[in-house]
Amino acid sequence: MKNKYAAALCATTLLGASSVQAAIITHYDIDFSSPTHTLGSVPATGPSSDTPSSVVFGQPVVESSLGALSDQALVFNTTGNTTPCCFYDQIELDLNAGYDNYQLSFDLSTDNYVDSGSTNNFAVLFDTPQVRRIDFENSGDVSTYQPFLGTSTIGTDVFDDNELLSMLVDIDLGLNTWDIFLNSSLLHSGFFDTSGSDIGSVRFSLGSASTTHFDSVGLDNILLTSRVGVPEPSTLMLLGAGLLGFSQLRKARAHS
Repeated sequence: MKNKYAAALCATTLLGASSVQAAIITHYDIDFSSPTHTLGSVPATGPSSDTPSSVVFGQPVVESSLGALSDQALVFNTTGNTTPCCFYDQIELDLNAGYDNYQLSFDLSTDNYVDSGSTNNFAVLFDTPQVRRIDFENSGDVSTYQPFLGTSTIGTDVFDDNELLSMLVDIDLGLNTWDIFLNSSLLHSGFFDTSGSDIGSVRFSLGSASTTHFDSVGLDNILLTSRVGVPEPSTLMLLGAGLLGFSQLRKARAHS
């Protein structure tokens, strides 16, 4: 009877130990506000979680507002850029953090971009290391691109100039899936094809291969996190009781 009781205690407590709560790991939390970022200047960069890692191309500038973004925002505008191949404004967030999931949220607004004849394209690029991307087309469409899968339109005429776009991208590298939300509504759920085991960096880019254009895209409130399962305190106690039960069971069997 003692052995049966100990075995039942072990089974019950270890089953209870499967209960976990999610801890959130913050990789980046950037709102382009002062004093970290200076109004009228390119954003501060570096290893801090409240700054982009680097400005890759061009000179995106922190402005007081753009479109529906009424607080300080980073404004991409390729006019006057002299990059040899193209005309780009682009920032990068270094990642390669070793997690199996990432959640990226950000706010976006455009000016003179939709249906204006612009050939610029705003994109969010995920380096895996091959690039996977979300494109905000100047038609108001949203599309994705992945090698071997090609381009897929995931939203037709879903945004316009001076409209607030609150985006959330939830990527599960273990399941190879991503869910893309626009203003809290699911825009796309599907396969996320990686060429490696992690996301090395995330880039935000406005650019064109032809000429400069008088349109702008504002970006603000970037939050990049990961979820990690952490046992609840009560669960840790149950786990300890379960291990104690196993120990008692082994001792009982040794003396039987």
